[in-house]
Amino acid sequence: MSANQKWLNSLKMAVINEDIGDIIKHTSDIPKLETLEESQTLLALIQRAKELINTEMRKIDTEMTQIKQTKKYLS
Repeated sequence: MSANQKWLNSLKMAVINEDIGDIIKHTSDIPKLETLEESQTLLALIQRAKELINTEMRKIDTEMTQIKQTKKYLS
């Protein structure tokens, strides 16, 4: 297994586990891919990672809104 395949598999596991910290770590150091298949796999993983991050951002936004409403109510 090539270094690129190991890297892709590691990113794939981060995406499957929804580990945003690990996803960010991987995407900050993308190796030069050698095949079309590797590039297509990376594209699919990045698209899924983007969905996960957007979902997490929406959750955080909702929580922040609730905190602000609670703070306003308690003031």
